Amino acid sequence: MNKEELFQGIYGLEEEKNEIYKYINWFMNKEKYESLGIEVPNALLLYGTTGCGKTQIIKNIIKYSKIPSFIVTLDDADVIANIKKVYNEASLKEKAIIVFDELDLLIDKDERVVKIIQDQIGGVFSKNNVFYIAATNWLESLPCPLLRKGRFGIQLKIGYPKKNDIKQYLIDKLSAFYGDKFQNDYLQDNVLEMFRNRIFSEIESFVNRLFLEYPTNFPNFEQFMELIARLVNDKLNIGEANFRVCIHEASHALIAYRFKKYTKYLQNSW
Repeated sequence: MNKEELFQGIYGLEEEKNEIYKYINWFMNKEKYESLGIEVPNALLLYGTTGCGKTQIIKNIIKYSKIPSFIVTLDDADVIANIKKVYNEASLKEKAIIVFDELDLLIDKDERVVKIIQDQIGGVFSKNNVFYIAATNWLESLPCPLLRKGRFGIQLKIGYPKKNDIKQYLIDKLSAFYGDKFQNDYLQDNVLEMFRNRIFSEIESFVNRLFLEYPTNFPNFEQFMELIARLVNDKLNIGEANFRVCIHEASHALIAYRFKKYTKYLQNSW
């Protein structure tokens, strides 16, 4: 299993991706470890704000791990019956993954979910050929017995993207779409600050709207800032966006004036 392939399209979260890769890799090679008397973890819980990438990580694991995977979702009319069905099918495989999406809501739908998951993962009749992955937006809402060692005792927080991750995402997407028309110097710290505490799905929505608004040419800086103001940072009005544009342009003029001889040399070299 290739780590780069497993997490393609997922920006940042380097420590979390390293941990997830280790757990999946250990499970895929569990016979080697178990022959040495080493217990291999068989359950992993991802938690954090909605839209930060938990579902995408799980999708990638299902797609690229090449392990038969089964998903339990809220769409099932009878959650308990489906969990039993999924477990019976997964236990027949040499190795399998069972995913509990939105675990907190599954428990709310039927209180027996906690008991049956406990029995599956760490009960008397549990099978060690199944790896369990769960996702939740509300870790604090899950009962303690479900979070103890031997069940979902391993928990990884999937948090907001960091500034450098957002910058790399924007560079990759915008340069791929606009080519050399994209101006990388737009992505200064004050611009990236406007994406602080924004989930990747919101940033992706902004990029998609940018492509729709300007399908052929990358917008000028004022248009770029206005679109951010309207779609991303609802606390920033258009006037404030324009003010930032002025500061941006003024900084260019100030630097050009301060280093006139270098500016003149660059102009002549063009």
